[in-house]
Amino acid sequence: MIAQLTEALTEAYAISAAVLAADGLLRSAGIPAALFVGRGGDRVGAGAESAEGISRLSREDCLLYQFSTGSALNDWFAAAPCRRGLVYQNITPAEFFEPYDPVLADRLRWGREQLAEIAPRADFAIASSSYSARELRQLGCERVHVLSVPVRFERYGEAADPELKKRLSDGKKNILFVGRQAPNKCIEDVILFTDYYAAATGEPCRAVLPGERSLQGYVRALDALKTDIEVFAPGRISHAQLIAAYETADLFLCMSEHEGFCVPLTESMYFGVPVLAYAATAVGETLGEGAQLFDEKDFPAVAERMYSLLHDEALRERTAAAQKERLSAFAPERWAEQLLAILRSEGVL
Repeated sequence: MIAQLTEALTEAYAISAAVLAADGLLRSAGIPAALFVGRGGDRVGAGAESAEGISRLSREDCLLYQFSTGSALNDWFAAAPCRRGLVYQNITPAEFFEPYDPVLADRLRWGREQLAEIAPRADFAIASSSYSARELRQLGCERVHVLSVPVRFERYGEAADPELKKRLSDGKKNILFVGRQAPNKCIEDVILFTDYYAAATGEPCRAVLPGERSLQGYVRALDALKTDIEVFAPGRISHAQLIAAYETADLFLCMSEHEGFCVPLTESMYFGVPVLAYAATAVGETLGEGAQLFDEKDFPAVAERMYSLLHDEALRERTAAAQKERLSAFAPERWAEQLLAILRSEGVL
């Protein structure tokens, strides 16, 4: 049996999506599988069991653990009586959250301490990027495979929400970023650089920022920013509304300073939205060759790059072509083949 263990299942998050995709793949291939969850979430009813169930695993089984933060499950994984595979999409450094949520910051620090303890004890690991794989190797994990996060592109062929699409189709330049409003994502930079661009060019612009707004201290700081542009930050939105946001986007501006993969980058590639991104952590790796990256958050320089991507049709076409070519690396069937190959190479299939 191949079992998976995760702290929680919440469909909107990349970790949960990866767990559910792997579970579906194993079962469809006729491989005995189990899914164990710690705290729960909005998809626990889909065949998942309480984490206590891992105690029944035997030496012939394999436990894949989606490592995410400080948790008692980390100790459970280390003590599991079977082969152990660590699955890692990275942990956001605690320093980002310290000013807004010290409790969460402590939990993230605890997670990194636990990672340093259990990484050398895992039989193998699967990292979502080379960036994350390097960290695991530095911690003493000898067998590390790189496998991207699964992306369900078939969902993006669904219809867009007509009301939101109409609202966002009023002639303003829509500068999009999708993701939880968290300090490592640097949402404030998306707002401020869009505001600077609008002032410098005279073009009407809107920052479109769908994503969970649960970190109240950070959200209040964002809402207090003084700008002259419209900031559309609706919180979590429906899938149809997300499609509307992508279909009306003129540019995807990523200012994030910490990403283990960043699924919205692949979504932008799918919708043909040019991406301009700060080259931090795994961002450049996810975007691949031909990506429009910058190394410094310099207002005039970034605004110039924004203008080129918004108005130079030849550049937009080249960027879209490079992004489309990169997208093939994340095809669901390729991800499935790679995961099964990794499991075979580790002798668990």
